[in-house]
Amino acid sequence: MIDYKKIENILQCPITNEKVKYYEKYNDLGSINNMIDEINYESAFVNESKTVLYPIKNNIAVFLPDYAITSLDFKTNTDILSVKSFYDNFGWKKSNDNKYNDNLLFVSQESFSKKYLSQTTRRVNHFLQNNGEYLLDIASGPVYQDEYKAFSNNFTHRICIDISITALEEAQKNLKEQNAFYILGDITNIPLRNESCDNVISMHTLYHVVKDRQMIGVKELVRVCKTGANIVIAYNWAWHSMLMNVVLLPKRTIQLFSRIKKTLFKTTRAKGRKTAMGLYFYSYSRRYFLKNKPVNTNIKFTVLKSLHQDFIQTYLKDNERSRKFLDRIFKIENKYSSFFGRHGAYPLIVIEKLLPTKNKVIGN
Repeated sequence: MIDYKKIENILQCPITNEKVKYYEKYNDLGSINNMIDEINYESAFVNESKTVLYPIKNNIAVFLPDYAITSLDFKTNTDILSVKSFYDNFGWKKSNDNKYNDNLLFVSQESFSKKYLSQTTRRVNHFLQNNGEYLLDIASGPVYQDEYKAFSNNFTHRICIDISITALEEAQKNLKEQNAFYILGDITNIPLRNESCDNVISMHTLYHVVKDRQMIGVKELVRVCKTGANIVIAYNWAWHSMLMNVVLLPKRTIQLFSRIKKTLFKTTRAKGRKTAMGLYFYSYSRRYFLKNKPVNTNIKFTVLKSLHQDFIQTYLKDNERSRKFLDRIFKIENKYSSFFGRHGAYPLIVIEKLLPTKNKVIGN
């Protein structure tokens, strides 16, 4: 059993923003006493006004308002819930070859690219502290890759928050030797108090948040991060990537016409493709982040990986030449990290939270 009482002091109610208290016995819970008689759960968090109860079931603290025990009226954004449905029912389920469907859809499966993908993922470590109490891994997914697991090596605890219960169930299996807490929650309404985490990472999540709420999500990440620390966001420039637009011009032209055709004629799609396209996606440009960045922050753009999986699948083959090419690309990315962060496929958006007296923009 995970001792959730240990993090009672950093949690807050996402409905009322009040502090919460950990309960194992349910006496004197005010108006919610009458609502919990027939509900089976292990323990729970209750807000100060005793109007909302968040159950802990199967070692997961359920802080998504839609599953709270309360008479208060609060609902999570429907687009966010659609992402939850995708990952609960498909994305973090495993295929017949024991791989997560999300991985099969969005990550290059070619064996020759594994070294490149591993090396680029480890770039996140450059922006994490050498030690700390809490690393917040927002929209953590199942944390199945060794490189992802290693992000919390220098932290006492990892806090995995995800909208998907399936993701958190899988994360428990994959992180069994780490001191982690698992919270069902929403990136745009994080159930943590201000300044509670020593670093924050968000890997390939933000562009699945409905476009009008992406900056709300960024501000939430900044809010819960300690001053002087970094928030590291892995993003996808998609059609805003100058480099990929040039090298993938034929493929992206075909994709554009395909989208137009489907819009005009409502073409029936194959079942697998329809499932993949059911996941919400919206990508902003670099200018959007510079224009709307939270106050008292520095923001810079560096490279995660400059190559989209479409490039790898289209132009490279499983041979030594491709391996050497990817090794060379990795070294060039390191040398010109800012350029590839602005114009490559996947940037790391690194936000440093500053004291209120500072407000400088890096990366123009």
